[in-house]
Amino acid sequence: PRRRRRWPERREHRTGSARSEGYYQISRREKARYLRPCPAPRPDPDGPDTQGPNRVLSERRSEQRRLLSAIGAAALPDSDLLKLNQLKFRKKRLRFGRSRIHEWGLFAMEPIAADEMVIEYVGQSIRQV
Repeated sequence: PRRRRRWPERREHRTGSARSEGYYQISRREKARYLRPCPAPRPDPDGPDTQGPNRVLSERRSEQRRLLSAIGAAALPDSDLLKLNQLKFRKKRLRFGRSRIHEWGLFAMEPIAADEMVIEYVGQSIRQV
C-alpha cells in the first residue's frame, strides 16, 4: 500500500527537485485552505501599559540607552558585556503563532523600540563554540 502523504496538495516536480523547478504561485483558494485554521489574533486584554510601573520601567530603560549612547563606546570598554547583561534580564512579551506570510511567526505583544534587540530563543546551552 502506498503511504499517505502528510501534505496531499503538494505539487510533484517534473525534475524531481524543488530547487531546479523554481517558484510556484499559490492561488488564494489554496492559501485559504491552510490559513483558515489559523485563529485571528486576539487583542491583549491588558493592552499596552501606558501608565503604571511598566511605563516607568520602559522610560528608565530608554533613559539608560540614551545615557549609554551619549557616553560612547570609548568611555565604556565593557559596553558589550553590559548590553549582554541587559539582554539576559529583560524579556519581551512575544507570541509564537501561525503567520499569513509564512508558516509560523514570532509576534511582539508590546511595542519594541528601534534600538532594542529581540532574542527569539533563549534555551539551554549545549556546548561552547
